Amino acid sequence: MDKNQRKEFFKTTLPTLKPVEIIEHEITEQRFISIFNQVHGDSGEMAYEKEKFYFQKILIENPEIAKCTPLSLFSVFLDVATKGLSLDNSSKPLCYITFRNAKVIKPGSKDPVWERRAILDISGYGELILRIRAKQLSYADNPEIVYVGEEFSKKVTRNGVEIEHNMKYPRPQQAGILLIYVRIVRPNGEVTFADIDKEGIDRLKEYSAMNNGKWVKDDDGKYVNVPGDPNKLYEDVGFLKAKCLKHAFQSFPKLKLNNYSAFSNEGEDPKELGITYEQASEALNVASNIEPIVETQVETEEPAGVVIEDNDTF
Repeated sequence: MDKNQRKEFFKTTLPTLKPVEIIEHEITEQRFISIFNQVHGDSGEMAYEKEKFYFQKILIENPEIAKCTPLSLFSVFLDVATKGLSLDNSSKPLCYITFRNAKVIKPGSKDPVWERRAILDISGYGELILRIRAKQLSYADNPEIVYVGEEFSKKVTRNGVEIEHNMKYPRPQQAGILLIYVRIVRPNGEVTFADIDKEGIDRLKEYSAMNNGKWVKDDDGKYVNVPGDPNKLYEDVGFLKAKCLKHAFQSFPKLKLNNYSAFSNEGEDPKELGITYEQASEALNVASNIEPIVETQVETEEPAGVVIEDNDTF
């Protein structure tokens, strides 16, 4: 398929397809397999069948995802191939499909319209895989949890950081979490530890509640946030361990992502980013009454980041 035919597909065919039809379309299949094989070597056919099943499962379980623009769904699915991650959420999820609202101005129109765009949200475990591939680190242990009643110490020495953790068995019922830590080995063999304590977890939960809240105008006409409930995943130790990994990666160089990918940031404290809650909410489009930056382009062509090479096998 030449360049003109490809543009025609994105302009006329793709917008008419239902979400499931997008994933099952022969062009999607060809591109997924081609990209996967070019980036990761082989097994593109097997990966396509597997991820197609997981994507369809997500669409069934979360109808809101199906409301995203066709191009964003197409692009997210191809980015799964580019990253070599999996949408399997049964154990230590590597990535999720979420969505963001964007305000765009169509050609020939002065009035902006809202669009819902799918995003490949990469978890801490998925980020770990990408950073190992980028040779930023060699290995990371499974994060460990320190519970109330256990002994824990952290000592900084000339040779690095030393951790001593005396676990307690049997653990008292309803013992709270004091701290989560992870051991990371860098390519030069250097060992480092990163941790997130209870106060840090509580801050993330507070921002999660804000992120799930509603924005209303006060008597002065200013938007104020009425917090909702924090993400229920904060009750899951696996989710908290993944958060510890993401916290650990804050000191590592940034990884380049494509247009429809993002490192999972639900619950990240905006104070760590040096911005206010209001600015964070606007940037994340957490409420429909907080307008994001208006984009002027229109999705009619394959976006940057999913094209590996231009050939007739498209």
